[in-house]
Amino acid sequence: MSTAAIRPRSVLLTVWGFVIWAIAFAALYSVLSIGCRFGWEAVAVMPGVTLQRAVLILLFALSLLANLIFAIGARRLALTMQNNNPTTKRFLHSVAFWSAIAALAATTLTFLPVFALSACV
Repeated sequence: MSTAAIRPRSVLLTVWGFVIWAIAFAALYSVLSIGCRFGWEAVAVMPGVTLQRAVLILLFALSLLANLIFAIGARRLALTMQNNNPTTKRFLHSVAFWSAIAALAATTLTFLPVFALSACV
């Protein structure tokens, strides 16, 4: 099999879950800084929840959703590649799925503290 048969998209799919994680990390960190600067930690949107925490939780949920959607899509793609496809392409789609699962776990473990930790110190 020639390497020309493997599309660049197949290779990019292997890292896309962590690209989503990196975008979410930058967004959460940026919003944290912006919220601290503008005093969002002092604005209560409901009892026990500040505007700062609400926005961070929303971004956390959106990043989880984006990673979950990608993981489901990567799984479906990996399953469709099982029959009549080059071995390398099947392997890359399988790696993309497991990488998406790892990115989903990393997203959860990295951003879960937005529920408990103080946002501005």
